[in-house]
Amino acid sequence: MGQVLSKARDLLYDCKEITQRLRAMLQSADEQVRSLKKQSTFLSQLAAKTIPNGIHCLSMRLTIDYYLLSPEKRKFPNSENLENPDLYHYALFSDNVLAASVVVNSTIMNAKEPEKHVFHLVTDKLNFGAMNMWFLLNPPGDATIHVENVDDFKWLNSSYCPVLKQLESAAMKEYYFKADRPKTLSAGSSNLKYRNPKYLSMLNHLRFYLPQNENRLLWKLGTLPPGLLTFYKLTHPLDKSWHVLGLGYNPTIERSEIDNAAVIHYNGNMKPWLEIAMIKYRPYWTKYINYQHSYIHGCKISQ
Repeated sequence: MGQVLSKARDLLYDCKEITQRLRAMLQSADEQVRSLKKQSTFLSQLAAKTIPNGIHCLSMRLTIDYYLLSPEKRKFPNSENLENPDLYHYALFSDNVLAASVVVNSTIMNAKEPEKHVFHLVTDKLNFGAMNMWFLLNPPGDATIHVENVDDFKWLNSSYCPVLKQLESAAMKEYYFKADRPKTLSAGSSNLKYRNPKYLSMLNHLRFYLPQNENRLLWKLGTLPPGLLTFYKLTHPLDKSWHVLGLGYNPTIERSEIDNAAVIHYNGNMKPWLEIAMIKYRPYWTKYINYQHSYIHGCKISQ
């Protein structure tokens, strides 16, 4: 009996040891999963903010060719329409040539009267030549287009615009340029903004003329709250089908919703021009791109 009890006691101790080992293994596995999730989040955000090689190539080639043109060949037709109040005017802010092209093409191809549409395209000085060259080579049919450089807006300065004033502040410089550099991918996932120069572009801040507080609390919940404040009593409710959101992050949107929408919006990280885009939503975007175009084909931009 004594031997049996001794053996049972030894087995009991072994069970405790095994339990402790299993708990340690489980804890280690949980930590690995959390680390991998952080790395995945960081890499997906980094991919979302990175300009694909093809689009970069397209912009560079267009820019070079634009500045080889003589000044008289750099002008768009129908300039008399730019201030015509009887036409439909759109302000489009972008530094992505391909994305701007899709917006214009999709609007014109679905418009009943394309000649009544006027696009005021605002970009930065880096992409100004590329935007001009693209639409000079690919005019939007009977519609009117005009490209402007945001850096030429002399009225848009720090004394007039609170956003610019704050971008020049010591606190903002500290936030964007002097943030602690992470030593690992997972450590950098929570402080990715300073890596992305787009956050310093005025194109990213021209949605609403409204000051950003130093601690950025006003924008913590996105652009909707400040947008509602900016356009208070100037907005009208629209049916949900007019503007379908989420094609850049939500994989469960019904096809019928998209097909019946007036506007579809690829908000989220999975933009349609990125490799991380959701494949089932890409055709709604790619159908407005001519992949046989010499510039697009030459830069190896494919579906």
